[in-house]
Amino acid sequence: MVMSNENKRLKLAFLNTLILQDKRTSWKITNEYIAQALQKHCGDITYIDPIQLRLLLLGKIVNKSAQLLLKKSFMYYHSFLVARRYGKIMTQKLATSDFDVIVAPSCATEIAYLETDIPIVLIEDANFAVLHDYYAQYSNLLKRSLHEVDMLESLALRKAQLALYPSQWAAQATRQHYAVDGQKVHTVSFGANIDHPPSIEVVQRRKKSDRCKLFFIGTDWERKGGEIAFEALLKLEELGIQAELTVCGCIPPDRFSHERMSVIPFLNRRDEAQRRQLESLFETSDFLFLPRLISCSCQQEGKRMAWSSVRQAHSAFLPSLQIPEAFLGQSGMAKMVICSHLMREVRSTRSLSPGFIETIGTTASW
Repeated sequence: MVMSNENKRLKLAFLNTLILQDKRTSWKITNEYIAQALQKHCGDITYIDPIQLRLLLLGKIVNKSAQLLLKKSFMYYHSFLVARRYGKIMTQKLATSDFDVIVAPSCATEIAYLETDIPIVLIEDANFAVLHDYYAQYSNLLKRSLHEVDMLESLALRKAQLALYPSQWAAQATRQHYAVDGQKVHTVSFGANIDHPPSIEVVQRRKKSDRCKLFFIGTDWERKGGEIAFEALLKLEELGIQAELTVCGCIPPDRFSHERMSVIPFLNRRDEAQRRQLESLFETSDFLFLPRLISCSCQQEGKRMAWSSVRQAHSAFLPSLQIPEAFLGQSGMAKMVICSHLMREVRSTRSLSPGFIETIGTTASW
């Protein structure tokens, strides 16, 4: 029996952002789960690894010099020179390929000068215009750097056939700041980035603990609001409430120390024992404490939906986030190409029509 074109799996080129060369970026884990979900539900993934560019070394030197002499920063990963070089190399690399879709998570710089007829799906958690003077690394920039990063964002948004964001705030900010066609900008929630979400039985049989167990998880103590979690522990103690705080993912500064605060610097979810330890923390904690001061995305929202009750202080940009139960245990990004309508459309027209989004909304059960 011959398989029709409509039933064939998509061939997906998965771009890896240049910033993955910085092992600290949270996009590394997010990308892994996006790719896993796409491979399972949508098509066959081919990873397009970051190109090793010598220009990055030059850019790093320029940045260090600017910081030393001018007290300003140069975002060398997001510069015209790097973007043009990357675009030229990648254009040649993809010229003879037969991919149906290019998936580009956090790859505005990488696609800004990419010349191809293959439809591009850009995935971001925010845009430069709103990150500027909000995140430290996007602040205090040289005027030239500010111009280049902003322009690359604009070029990428015009290059992409679809731009996906995990929050209404980010999507609306993109429409407003970059005057992008609203038909191509949409909100698709990120998933919880967990492999084994608990069953409803596990959640329901959880027993009340003998003390208030707070759980703080994050890789950046200051930016994620760790001090607020610590102060909550002290306040509970002041009120005569027995409590304990578990910190996972970072090491607080020395001044944050308490006999009922335990610190787990890192848990590797790829290691079975450590993964189970992480799951146990979610299962036994009373409150997943997320006092994020600066944040754009919300994977932890999905985790708390899966495991525990939460009291949360939101970043100013996150109040509108709603995580449907359908997203638990999988990446919401899978929704962008789950429906067979997209498979047929992309293969036949090599483009994404405005009607595709309406199809997703009715087929993917948001």
